[in-house]
Amino acid sequence: MNAAADPLRAALDAGDAPIDFFFRNDDGGWEQESLYRLLQIAAAYGAVIDVAVIPSAMTGGQADRLSDFARETGAVRVHQHGFMHANHEGDGRKCEFGAARPRARQWLDIKLGKSRLADFFPGGVDPVFTPPWNRCTQDTVAALKDEGFLALSRDDTAAALDLLGLCEVPVNVDWRAPDPDRAKYARGGAGRVADLVAAGERRIGVMTHHAAMDDDLFDSFEAMLGVLAEHPRAAFTSIIRQVRAAEASIAIRE
Repeated sequence: MNAAADPLRAALDAGDAPIDFFFRNDDGGWEQESLYRLLQIAAAYGAVIDVAVIPSAMTGGQADRLSDFARETGAVRVHQHGFMHANHEGDGRKCEFGAARPRARQWLDIKLGKSRLADFFPGGVDPVFTPPWNRCTQDTVAALKDEGFLALSRDDTAAALDLLGLCEVPVNVDWRAPDPDRAKYARGGAGRVADLVAAGERRIGVMTHHAAMDDDLFDSFEAMLGVLAEHPRAAFTSIIRQVRAAEASIAIRE
């Protein structure tokens, strides 16, 4: 077993409250073989990967393969990841749905992307939107609302927005190798998961980028899933299951 999982196991053993884990993998449509390496690992442990698919990068053949894998394993959910995954900002941090683009332009890309994915995955696209680089604006939220989306998924450090009734399901772990030169990532993804468990977090969302994962990251990801799959405190969930649970909770209160 990968030693990176030891702190996670210890943190789980030290507590008693249940924790839900979900896994959002960005950039579906790129680097197919790396994607399936990740999906096969998830399927082996009974986990679900929420694949954020770039509409303009998806092809019919890729969609058929992904749909077949989803039917055979139950390990895949699909939702929209921007439109082209292209930066439109002239200055500052990269953003596809940022301040440089008016609401009408953002809405058109969201609409086109939604239509394209609906053609590729009939009835199989969750009404969830993940903006590239985890960044978007209030205009993005308004466009998503107009197009019938139910949820937005960014990271937990993203600027607050008026969600207009949308559910937000943020990730709080970036699955990457330890980086001693960057305090935020000093312990890497595995260390971050263990820290959140130890801090009493009840829902942990792990963001992966299959196209940027090396052998060590795949191995440590599998080691994490191995610990979670067998531990009584850990449960696997998905973005859409959390959205439906939130809707049910609101209905009960009303």
